[in-house]
Amino acid sequence: MCRLHFIFFLLLSAATIAQRPYYEYFGVQQGIGQSQVPKMVQDHNGFVWMATKGGGLSRFDGKNFKSFRKSDGLQSNDISDMVIIEDHLYLATGRGIDALNLNKLSIQNVLSTEMSATKICSDQKGGFYFKQGGGKYFHFSEGQLIELPKLEGTELTFFETDENGDLYFSDMFGNLYRWTGKNYFKIAFVPKEEGFLYFLFHDGFLYAGVNGKMYRSPSNDFSTPEKLNVPFFYTFDILKNEIWISNFRNSFCFDAKTLHPKYEEWTKAIGNIILSDMLEDQEGGRWLSSDGRGVFHLPGVPVHNYNHLSDIEPVVFNIEEDREGRVWATSFHKGTYVLDNQKLVKTINPSSLTNFEGYRRVLFDDQNRPHYYFRRRGEFVLNNQSNFVLQRSPENLPSDTEVIDMVFSRNGKNQLYLALNGFHYRGEGLSKWYSTEQPATRAVQLNEPDQFAIFTGDSLLFLKDGEVYSIPEAQKLQPGYIMSADYDSLNHRLYWADLESGLYMFDFDEKKQYVFDTKQGLSSSLIYCLTLDSKQNIWIGTERGVQRVTLSSENQIIKTQDYAKEQGFFGIETNSNSLIADSHDNIWIGSVGGLFVLLDSLNEDNPHFFPPFLEAAGFLFDTTAIGPYQKTDLWDLPYQKRSLQLKFSLPAMKNPGRAKILYQWDEEGTSWEQLPESGDLLLNNIGIGNHTLRLRNSLDTNEQKVLLVNIRVNPPWWGSWWFIAFMTAAIILFIYQLQKYFSNKKLRKEIELRELREEAENEIRTQLGQDFHDEVGNRLASITTQTGVLSLKMKEAPSDEKAVLNQIQQNARKLYSDTKDFIWTINPESSRFSEIVIYIKDVGEKLFEYSPMNFLCESELTTEMEKTTLPSGQSMQLIMIFKEAMTNVVKHSEATKVTLSFGKIGENWYIELKDNGIGFEETGEVSGHYGLGNMKDRADKIQAKLTIASKKNKGTSIRLSNS
Repeated sequence: MCRLHFIFFLLLSAATIAQRPYYEYFGVQQGIGQSQVPKMVQDHNGFVWMATKGGGLSRFDGKNFKSFRKSDGLQSNDISDMVIIEDHLYLATGRGIDALNLNKLSIQNVLSTEMSATKICSDQKGGFYFKQGGGKYFHFSEGQLIELPKLEGTELTFFETDENGDLYFSDMFGNLYRWTGKNYFKIAFVPKEEGFLYFLFHDGFLYAGVNGKMYRSPSNDFSTPEKLNVPFFYTFDILKNEIWISNFRNSFCFDAKTLHPKYEEWTKAIGNIILSDMLEDQEGGRWLSSDGRGVFHLPGVPVHNYNHLSDIEPVVFNIEEDREGRVWATSFHKGTYVLDNQKLVKTINPSSLTNFEGYRRVLFDDQNRPHYYFRRRGEFVLNNQSNFVLQRSPENLPSDTEVIDMVFSRNGKNQLYLALNGFHYRGEGLSKWYSTEQPATRAVQLNEPDQFAIFTGDSLLFLKDGEVYSIPEAQKLQPGYIMSADYDSLNHRLYWADLESGLYMFDFDEKKQYVFDTKQGLSSSLIYCLTLDSKQNIWIGTERGVQRVTLSSENQIIKTQDYAKEQGFFGIETNSNSLIADSHDNIWIGSVGGLFVLLDSLNEDNPHFFPPFLEAAGFLFDTTAIGPYQKTDLWDLPYQKRSLQLKFSLPAMKNPGRAKILYQWDEEGTSWEQLPESGDLLLNNIGIGNHTLRLRNSLDTNEQKVLLVNIRVNPPWWGSWWFIAFMTAAIILFIYQLQKYFSNKKLRKEIELRELREEAENEIRTQLGQDFHDEVGNRLASITTQTGVLSLKMKEAPSDEKAVLNQIQQNARKLYSDTKDFIWTINPESSRFSEIVIYIKDVGEKLFEYSPMNFLCESELTTEMEKTTLPSGQSMQLIMIFKEAMTNVVKHSEATKVTLSFGKIGENWYIELKDNGIGFEETGEVSGHYGLGNMKDRADKIQAKLTIASKKNKGTSIRLSNS
């Protein structure tokens, strides 16, 4: 048999007319699956879950219900009990045990049983115990199901686990047992008592009910149970350290520690219901479920109402506090309620002379007499007998003047009347009338006893000592109707509320006017009334409820707190002049929905808030499940599925109206945007790459609990990195090959042109050599022959003439030799390195043929030398350099051995001539015979490197190379 709970009623004391707490009711029409709710729990996401008998599972977020039934995966819509273990909600259903994943909202059928599961409890180790119909008990842990053995001689009827997960049973005779894991250990708890025993553990104690009596014992010592002095009951439960009991006729509440009664009578607002479970949520609210009448929510709100003061809901028009701290609340038709210490002490009914429909205001003079003002009847004073006495109007006040407002100066000697066509100031022995083009609407007492602020339709004037003056900086920004005004004497600030354009403030110290509206944080710009408390917080009444506004020293809104339906108001809209802060800083509100008092007006509000919850996710216009794409901390989406349709919800039990879902999407900037009330968010055509969606509760101003959704959209195969890399490489290779093709084509053309040029050049050089040889060579040969003949004929000639002729012969022979060299260099073959070194070798052999010096070539030609070709014109310079060198060796070296060597190393060639002669100092030429400068000039012309090494008596080495 399941644990039964009690009947719960809310407090109403008829003798003192105490306040009725606000509550909410939820039944089938509000969204619960069925009106029988045996169990309620709240999960770590903030949702309240309600098990129903026949209606499945209902989840509430503070505004809307969501149902889970057989069509969603449950084995049965009949749920008797449930428990949260880690991230799963385990359900005892009519067909077995189901588990709902609280994060993914997926349902798993854990166990299927022949009979219904009626109760379930956690073992605090990840497993659970449950009871099956027919009196069978089971333990399920780590996938293993173990049936507990029956107890011989009796039948176990009820079980519970304590705070440590230890399991206890009771039987039909009132005995108590503890399960040790192997057997049952009987506890001598209630001697000589027979009957059904049900119990629960709370705050280190075991509470047990037997035959309508209650016992309590410490959880660690059952030997001496204490019998509690409570009335006879049938069911009980404990919530917030309060013991609630019910016997179907009366209900009682006791403090769990002192057992002192907490309430003497129960309110009839909820009625006589059978409560099946109680829950305290994480925001401090109470949830009461019934066996047939749904669920009641008592948020523990700070606002209390007094609608029970009349048979109909009073429309409170004006509230004032007298000089003794009593609150006077006046309504249409029902007169004035006088409350002292929040209790009704007097009711002032309308008289035949007054009509509260035309009532304007009540104020108190220095004798604490209430002055009433009626629109058409004028001013009345209420005497000690509660009779209205009409006051004489000023002599010069026009007869058609209708009083709009009145303010007493602080010394009680002066009065200010505001009329439709002007305002009138009346002082001691003095009466003055001031006309204005616009009707005056409000007056406010300022810092000095006879100083007032006066509002008209289009201006703001000031009155002091009977004289009117103006402050230009304080003038109204635009014409409008001033509903209410108040003055902050501590900070010298004047506040007034325009009916439609917001809250205004003039700082007398700064001589500056400020305007506040919804952009600065107000809940609404339509303000009916305002007042200030002792801490100079600004309270405004709007069509969206009451709001507390706190300003900084720089006159900027730094904090707001809203009070609306969630805090206890039946009617949200408040009326003009219906908002005051009393001497205890309780805020009294008069509205079309009745009279309210806000008791925690100055308490710091530290709301407990939850982050948004991902309700559902899917692809737009695509029924494919998104689950496979949801990794642990990343949604890895393909290119084809980059349009998401998301739905979020926001659990908020105490302030569902204030809590909003804000989001940031990195593709739209860094500002926070508000989701619509539905919680739907569409992300269409998300760009390729990584993105972050951030969501938070609007109450989470410090961004402490932000929900992050990391999304990565993978590129298509043609946009993947490997494809891009492949295509890039292919394009680069193609461009390279294309460039290489054109380069080779250009090179081939250049080679062809060069070959053609070389061929033409070779032909020209060959022809030139032949022509030069035929013309110049033959003539030089003729000159040599002729000088030889002439020399024979001049044997007898003088020596001088012979010397000249001999010189001519030498020059002709040298010129002939040089001409042969030049003609050879013109030949195309002369550009080949192999031909050049052979020619130099031949020159050396001829030069040293008749010399005592031994000339030797130490190198041999190779294939690489055969292939090496020097630029045109270099061969002549090489030949001339080495002819000069060989000539110098013959003339000056006195050597016995001369060697010629040449070679090719890589791309570089060299030619070297060595002798073992007398050598010379490297600081310069020797006796002017060496012509080294001429050789170096020739080497520079062909950009070759000439190296000359010589030491005295060590010989000389001359090396020419292209590097």
